[in-house]
Amino acid sequence: MKFHIGLGPALSDKKGGFIRHLRCFLSAVYATALGFGRILLKHFRVTSIRVLPLPLETPVKINFLRKADLMAMKKIFAIITIWVTLVVFCALVGEVSVAANFGSASADFLNIGVGGRATGMGGAYTAAADDISSSYWNPAGLSGIESAEIGFSHISWYQDVNYEHLGAARRFGERLVLGVSASYLSYGSIQGYDINDLPTGEIASTYNLAAGVSMGYELFDNVSAGLTVKYIAISLAGTGASAIAADLGLKVDLIDKASVGIAVTNIGQKLKFESVEEDLPLNIRAGVAIYPFGPGLVAALDAEKQMEGDIILRNGLEIRHDRYSLRGGYSYYPDSDQDPLGQGFSIGAGANLGIAQFDYTYSPDNRVSSENIHRFSITFALGK
Repeated sequence: MKFHIGLGPALSDKKGGFIRHLRCFLSAVYATALGFGRILLKHFRVTSIRVLPLPLETPVKINFLRKADLMAMKKIFAIITIWVTLVVFCALVGEVSVAANFGSASADFLNIGVGGRATGMGGAYTAAADDISSSYWNPAGLSGIESAEIGFSHISWYQDVNYEHLGAARRFGERLVLGVSASYLSYGSIQGYDINDLPTGEIASTYNLAAGVSMGYELFDNVSAGLTVKYIAISLAGTGASAIAADLGLKVDLIDKASVGIAVTNIGQKLKFESVEEDLPLNIRAGVAIYPFGPGLVAALDAEKQMEGDIILRNGLEIRHDRYSLRGGYSYYPDSDQDPLGQGFSIGAGANLGIAQFDYTYSPDNRVSSENIHRFSITFALGK
């Protein structure tokens, strides 16, 4: 970005007081322009300010920002404001504590859904997946990315527990999309105690990590397949375990009104903690999504079987108008010993600000968590 300041040559004092006043005025304008220019250089990375000598009769012009530049700066400021607001909001009210394991598998953090849109639809996203969060729900959905996307999801949990997910993907050619992603669950600082309930100091780092590479490939015009290969690591009070796993997905678009999908996730090695081995939470999901009136209305239904846990039926609805979206979702656990109703409600909303898409989801307390969950995500669509 460059700014051009045009000033005339030095004025002669022979023309009297008026000329002197005009000269002072132009000098003041010149000094103000340079001062403002230095501010722009410091805060907006302006590449240069050029002073051009012009004939005296040429009007003085100071062009700092075009209208398009101002609009872009306002949009960036709005994105930063919303981002900071959501971070503070989740830090203040996003408290949740994890309930007991559904089955007997380890690495249950792999069952934490990512993406504000998908979770707002109750996790019924196997057939509807078409963005950066597809690397988690159904890697075949990555083929729906037009150019490139970067996405970030955040949950502030109880005390110092935080869950973050970061993903990026880019299209290569007409059929191939490649992506990378990482999920990190941090437990913060944990105080240790001995058998006499006396403090022993802070326990060594405790966290869960999953990082992977993904591929979505369009086999035919309406059929896509996907693969995610990921590295899983768990550190528990200084004791660690790791494994390699894979997710497989398939998605088929049926004309323009519906799509179906299937995904098998967490296929891989066992996690070994010293002499103890634990299975990964292997899941199988199948779903259908319908678009009766085009992209303005999406209704989705998923059936999920956790190999070491329950069957879950998920359904979600999204309504879009202009740049805004409203979502609702519900998860039903037919095999649960508890009351299967009222256990998995979620509501959400989204707003599109050009290259940035903001999504928020609220999930009341249910059998997965003991308190309400507030989560948000931001996705940047690049190169459109």
